[in-house]
Amino acid sequence: MQNSKLIFLIIGIIFLTIPVFALDHSGVISSDETWYTAENPHIVTGNVTINSGVTLTIEAGCEIKFD
Repeated sequence: MQNSKLIFLIIGIIFLTIPVFALDHSGVISSDETWYTAENPHIVTGNVTINSGVTLTIEAGCEIKFD
């Protein structure tokens, strides 16, 4: 019984220390920007405008959701 409690505690600590990323996007992109897979999901919460001459690079495997 003691071992199972320890295992659940360790699993809980592992899940609490894993970083969880999600980025919200809206507004004007005025300088070159890259959306990375590691920051999934990318959530578009409003209009996104990319200024002329600016590059938005979306990494392969990015998950983009629209609010």
